[in-house]
Amino acid sequence: LEMSKPTIAAVNGVAAGGGCELALACDIRLAAATARFGLPEARVGLGANFGSVLLPQLIPRGLALEALYTGNLWTAQEAYRLGLVNRVVEPDDLTEHVTCLA
Repeated sequence: LEMSKPTIAAVNGVAAGGGCELALACDIRLAAATARFGLPEARVGLGANFGSVLLPQLIPRGLALEALYTGNLWTAQEAYRLGLVNRVVEPDDLTEHVTCLA
């Protein structure tokens, strides 16, 4: 996936399944402190097609596989510790932080 301009994801809420995959495809990811991330497709017997390619490129392989196999969601703080998001901010400040980057 190639974009002609840098992309920034601003996640405020739950980014699960396709929403998480869209965020993973962005160059920079910012999250509200209340955000959660995950690929829960495994819980209903499906595969995370795009997520299964992108996630192991962003976090350690073993952690990516665990996420893909279990479908568990991460908090914004967990996603930050894993390197999945660049920054965690207060929900009311998310738009301001994203605007400054853009």
